[in-house]
Amino acid sequence: MLSNICRRTASLHKLQKLVKTKSIATRNISTPSSSPPSNPFKSKLLVWGAVAGGVGLVVWRYSTTSENSKKIEEAVCEETDDEDDKKVTKTSYDEKVNRCKGNGDDYERRLQDAIAKSRDLLYRAKDEYGTPGIVAAISVDGKPLWSEGLGYSDVENRVPCTSSAVLRVASISKSFTMVLAGMLMEAGKLDIDKDVRDYVPSFPEKNWEGEKVKITTRQLLSHLSGIRHYSKDYIKKQSKSKDNEPEKKPGTTKEDDKKTTKGKDAKIGKNAENVQKVSQSDQKSKVTKDETSDMTINKDYKKMTDGERKGDERFKEFYGDGNYSDVMRAIDIFKDDPLVHKPGSKFLYTTYGWSLISAVLEVAGGRPFLKQMADIFRDLDMMNTVPDENIPLIYNRAKGYSHNKCGRLVNTPHVNLSLKWAGGGYLSTVDDLIKFGNAMLYSYQYTNKHKENHLPPGYLKSETMATIWKPVPNTNGAWDGDSKYAMGWAVVDLDQDHGQCRKARHLVSHTGGAVGFSSVLLIVPPKDEESSTRIVGNKNGNDNGKKVDSPPPKGVVVAIVTNLGATSLYKTAVKIADIFKDL
Repeated sequence: MLSNICRRTASLHKLQKLVKTKSIATRNISTPSSSPPSNPFKSKLLVWGAVAGGVGLVVWRYSTTSENSKKIEEAVCEETDDEDDKKVTKTSYDEKVNRCKGNGDDYERRLQDAIAKSRDLLYRAKDEYGTPGIVAAISVDGKPLWSEGLGYSDVENRVPCTSSAVLRVASISKSFTMVLAGMLMEAGKLDIDKDVRDYVPSFPEKNWEGEKVKITTRQLLSHLSGIRHYSKDYIKKQSKSKDNEPEKKPGTTKEDDKKTTKGKDAKIGKNAENVQKVSQSDQKSKVTKDETSDMTINKDYKKMTDGERKGDERFKEFYGDGNYSDVMRAIDIFKDDPLVHKPGSKFLYTTYGWSLISAVLEVAGGRPFLKQMADIFRDLDMMNTVPDENIPLIYNRAKGYSHNKCGRLVNTPHVNLSLKWAGGGYLSTVDDLIKFGNAMLYSYQYTNKHKENHLPPGYLKSETMATIWKPVPNTNGAWDGDSKYAMGWAVVDLDQDHGQCRKARHLVSHTGGAVGFSSVLLIVPPKDEESSTRIVGNKNGNDNGKKVDSPPPKGVVVAIVTNLGATSLYKTAVKIADIFKDL
């Protein structure tokens, strides 16, 4: 229909030109110097006919121009409602109207302004942390709008950092792995509430305070399992606490112990509550989750260089260089260690928990974990997302860096990530991350209306995505104070505690921090459900329009990766999303 309008406009210009030519020809023919005398009546008739035709053409064109916007919008509505094209097209309504009206210049100006502001935010992050290279990409409603790199992906060889740079994305790998878990759940091959030992019998039984406990995949997916992270310090603390316990007298029972404890608490009175509060506060201050790091760290971690950390007993597993031939071998590093807490009782961010998840998924899927993941990346057209293996040639692979005690840039030590493919072992590009984010958003927003309009289904069912993105109680996402951890993602729900005060937006994200690299993937769905629909008029141009589901994905997706460890990128990603969301 739009092409018909454009053809009509072109025909109008041709007709106007033709009339002018005819009018001039008529004047020339009416008084030729060499032609025989013609009939005066016929000459006057031709002249007045041409004049009348010209006036009529001017009036018709004025009428067309004054109603141009209305006709264009009617044409767009006709195209949407046409019996031959019932499906919802990918091109937005506003985009079609702007294409016909010629209003693209204003959009292009606003787009370039948004890119300039976002580029400035990237430079700020780069300058603040001293990153050698940084790269970002953004899409709005599924359409990539900008991707750019600054600095160097290889400082020594002066290789510029571009959007094609392949970088270590660290814990965003957990979000990748969650897709495989979701697929196996949908296929009925994975029951996340079963004991993990039903899938991995070689994983030993666990006890807590003398009682056998069950660890489920659901708990693992939300960091509630009690399996440790990289540090083993807690084992020493548990041993000390057991040594400090009063020796049990022969012949005493549990009831006697309870009475004794009750009597002591009564004597202590209110002081017991105060001591407990101080103890809990002190514990929180000692152990924190760095918002871009893949490990729980203390103050010593930030003071040390990579070389010092690698040689330190507390951090050496984070810098491990041992090779594990498969995911079953990778769980050997922690499977015999005691639990940090009772499963389901507390939140403890743990990448090793995801190593156990990969073993569960390998058994449930009946194929090697890495091969199942490779199929997913191919389906999602993420052709530059691969395991971070040291031996294969991976073109455009960026080098990782850190700062020494003098603040100078140095290379990071060699590490082997085969102990944690599922939790932090993948390489990717920002463009691939954007594709991944849009695929998840599409699956989340897909409805029966879209199915009726013949849109292809999402990679995962919307019900599965709703489960994956549902915040889990008793968890937290450390990189955002408002978020809860869901399953492989941190989620901020729409919320407002007080009127006319700050309102939390719906944000879905994951950050990553690895040796020499930091990353963030942020998804910002629309503020409300109405933004996923649009009103179109009918063929007659009446105001009585109808509501039509707009095709997903709807929302903003931002990806940022840098080749420097311990770099906070989440707030920068949120600011960039804010710039583009109203574009």
